[in-house]
Amino acid sequence: MGLCRQLACVVATLALLAPCATAFAQRADRVYRIGFLSAFRLPEADRDAQGCPVKGNANWRAFVEGLRERGYEPGRNLVVTCRTTAGKDDLAEALAEELVRLSPDLLVAVSSPNARAAKQATSAIPIVFVGVVNPVGRGVVASLARPGGNVTGLSDDAGTQSVGKLFELAKELVPGAKRVDVLAFELPDREVVFKRDIDAAAAALGISIAQHMVREPKDIDAAFESMVRGGARVLVVIPTPFMALHGPRIVELATRAKLPGVYPFAEHARAGGPVAYDIDRVAAWRRVGDYADRIFRGAKAGDLPVEQPAEFRLIVNPGAARELGIAIPPSLQLRASDVIAGD
Repeated sequence: MGLCRQLACVVATLALLAPCATAFAQRADRVYRIGFLSAFRLPEADRDAQGCPVKGNANWRAFVEGLRERGYEPGRNLVVTCRTTAGKDDLAEALAEELVRLSPDLLVAVSSPNARAAKQATSAIPIVFVGVVNPVGRGVVASLARPGGNVTGLSDDAGTQSVGKLFELAKELVPGAKRVDVLAFELPDREVVFKRDIDAAAAALGISIAQHMVREPKDIDAAFESMVRGGARVLVVIPTPFMALHGPRIVELATRAKLPGVYPFAEHARAGGPVAYDIDRVAAWRRVGDYADRIFRGAKAGDLPVEQPAEFRLIVNPGAARELGIAIPPSLQLRASDVIAGD
């Protein structure tokens, strides 16, 4: 190859690499700021000066790693400031406004109430949400393909899409059960989001439903007392942040009542629930970094399509089932993506 041709190749290669080098230089030269509004309680011992987890759970670590993969390093060119409602949705509006006053480059909102509060607090700062069920139906975005405004994110449609599946699994876990007891969080829009799916699942499976609505932690105990009095045989828990936050208590009471349950979060199975059906939440949290990167590089949040979960996971805990006096059916074990090993 002649010298001129070699020089031409070098110049062409440098031209291709230049945009990448420029992008990383911009990230290194500038400090980006994210306001993070969570729904979950965080122990004092695991909080940094900005109110964020020092270590955090698998979801938080995936969120940070997703940002690092795109060149954003906390403590170097990224500052994340966190606030949490700790399951008290009435705090969402004030906390969202507090984060907006800090003028971040991006807001990340976890859960439907927090996403709505963030949207109400600002129409200028881009917002990326995580864990929102039915974002169109709840008025968070105009559509999944073209969200519009300043909001986009990752839909948690494990909620509406998997409600029917939860009931199917309950019928498979306890064959012959003619009734399913349902534990659900009482939200103003719960009827719109879940009732149709619950009714459709009950009709398709030929079962009746006994619903137990809760709004406060104390309501959980009362709900299980009602289930026991009513002779409940199998439980389905409807996915909301409240159920994730109070998962250990819910599983504890179900175990005490010898009540097999099908749960919407993998953490429930790890806490002692026999069956859980969930999306790959770690993958979803890692994807937030991609949204942040595109927005930091100039994309408008409202132009970025909302992503829906592509994969669902069936998690079984045979040891927990044995403690309840049942066995995980072979059909469930064969389909399980995760089997929690017992002692």
